[in-house]
Amino acid sequence: MLSETVGKVIKELRKERKLTQEALGEAVGVSSQAVSKWESGSGGMPDIELIPAIADFFGITTDKLFGRDIVTFDNIEMIVAEYVASLDKDKIYKAWFNLFWTAQKAMLGMMPSNSMTIEQMNTDKNDEQGHYSLINDENKDGLSLLSLAENEQYAFLMRKPTDYSKLILPTEAYQELFAVLSDIDCLNALLFLYKRENSKFTEKLLMENLNITEDKAQEVVVLLIKYNFLNAEELELDDKMMTIYSFNARYSFIPFLFFTKEIIQRPAYFSATSGSANHLKIY
Repeated sequence: MLSETVGKVIKELRKERKLTQEALGEAVGVSSQAVSKWESGSGGMPDIELIPAIADFFGITTDKLFGRDIVTFDNIEMIVAEYVASLDKDKIYKAWFNLFWTAQKAMLGMMPSNSMTIEQMNTDKNDEQGHYSLINDENKDGLSLLSLAENEQYAFLMRKPTDYSKLILPTEAYQELFAVLSDIDCLNALLFLYKRENSKFTEKLLMENLNITEDKAQEVVVLLIKYNFLNAEELELDDKMMTIYSFNARYSFIPFLFFTKEIIQRPAYFSATSGSANHLKIY
């Protein structure tokens, strides 16, 4: 019976999330007794107006609540979300990257059953540069780039901007930033700070580890603060005010270096290009 199916699904989802019947009842506006009856199949199904609320509470489709795990274009986002949410934390990023790789191949009509896996792409251990997959859609909406190298996997997806003037800063802004990064002490400071687990430091740390003067250390922190690589705060220690800095670019600096690496050192591409004629090329 349908009521038994719905009750079984509700019970499984409730236990999976370690909820009591009372907690579920409060969330959807019914008594714990009502939830108990649903789960046992003896009290019928939830009222029709409660079905969407129950599905939303568990983050599932109404089809799944009725025991129908049907994937459609309307619920595919929910299916993917449920899959990712069900994974152990140490597996989420690998699974998410594999999904991105699968979706990218599908853009060219390659299904998982007849196309290469990431592991197969990395079988050539002599290729230190690894493989990249690039889809540059000349006729439509943007580009998609994946680094498939075993030790530096990342995904980049960009919609084609409708107005490049809002995306690109004035030339002088880039020139000033690159001038800061071309300062060897600034660059060494960024690389050194990224590797430290403790993000907080004083100028003395840079002086000792980079072998620079106090004046140079002060110059470095001023420049890095200007571009939001560092934050500064005043703290009172031993009745004395001190300036403490914290590294603020942990999640932007390394991706920036990855992209510049592709400019400096052209990788061995596995390139899938979609344009007027779909084709695959090995560089």
